Amino acid sequence: MKMKTSIALITSCLAFQSAYANNQAQDPRALGMGGVGTAAANSAQAQFYNPSLLVNARENEDFNFEIPVAVNIADPNDLSGDLSNFASENYISNFLDSLTEINNAINTPSTTSTPQQLIDNLISAAEGLQTGINSLSDKSLTAAGNAAIVASSPSGKIGWAGYFNAWGDAGAKFSLGKNDDLAMTQYINGLNGLASGTLPTSLLENPVDNLDSSISFDAVVVQEFGISLAKPYAIKNYNFDVGITPKYMAIKAYGFEQSLQQ
Repeated sequence: MKMKTSIALITSCLAFQSAYANNQAQDPRALGMGGVGTAAANSAQAQFYNPSLLVNARENEDFNFEIPVAVNIADPNDLSGDLSNFASENYISNFLDSLTEINNAINTPSTTSTPQQLIDNLISAAEGLQTGINSLSDKSLTAAGNAAIVASSPSGKIGWAGYFNAWGDAGAKFSLGKNDDLAMTQYINGLNGLASGTLPTSLLENPVDNLDSSISFDAVVVQEFGISLAKPYAIKNYNFDVGITPKYMAIKAYGFEQSLQQ
């Protein structure tokens, strides 16, 4: 018996395409054709595409063992970079600190900063927060990955295969609140309209509490175990192959959404 053992590692940074017929398989030839592997995939991954391929293997192919791993990441608008920048710039905390400082000065006029300095600091922090929020506007990223252990014994008479596979898809999206940009613009205009060097007589509201912008995370994780069997048949002058892959699957879905004020 000839044995072929391989460990395949394929990393792709392409956006996910609906044309992928099966996004949890990693046959290089099939992936090179958009994921269409019904008639072209190798017998080592026949259970993912078409189990009847187990009786159409190459003559010198008696046993296959593979540990395929695949990772796909798509971040076309650099959401991850913008989120990192948003966090490092501390837009929200800087704004809240400036707001707290000016409200404390309204309650207790004695302060080391002049009223105009406090107003200018708050305006600058508000403009930075508005810029940071808009930089994330309607951006998204997606990621998928899977790992499997597969073994198969192709044969012209009866072919079999077994596998364990775990794969998942995940995505994140920032949704800009419908009126958030306008609300921040009006807030900044109100600060600019304050009398020069004079603090307002009442405490300033926190506009962050009314912003609707949020970031959402969604993911699905699938674990499956399957066994494939294939056998050729002949009826008169017509030859055909039959393959089946009964499997057990466990699916878990996750969803999470966080608003700016959280």
